[in-house]
Amino acid sequence: MKNQRRKAREYSALRYHPDFDIVEKGEENLFLVAVGGRSGTVLTDPDDYDHFLDGHLYIRAKDDRVIQNFIDLQPELKEIANVTSRIRNCGLPKVVDAYTRRYGRPNSLDV
Repeated sequence: MKNQRRKAREYSALRYHPDFDIVEKGEENLFLVAVGGRSGTVLTDPDDYDHFLDGHLYIRAKDDRVIQNFIDLQPELKEIANVTSRIRNCGLPKVVDAYTRRYGRPNSLDV
């Protein structure tokens, strides 16, 4: 019989990317639902995410291109959030890994 178990994907330990920063509430221009049923959802209007409790990602994108990159990445983030045996989640290492795989990472000498 074929083994039905999936192997867990290994995510890098990187917790940052030059295109965006994780900031405190009020400094963001992008919000990412990190835990729960809507995990992986990207929101840009504060009225849409003010009711969320702590534990989610407040992101300060460097420019509008990065915001659009996150909006385009949303289906992949939702798919990543579904790969779990417990509560759906899309934490910071998973977000950085997905963003880097899709859009790359600039050379540190180019920054």
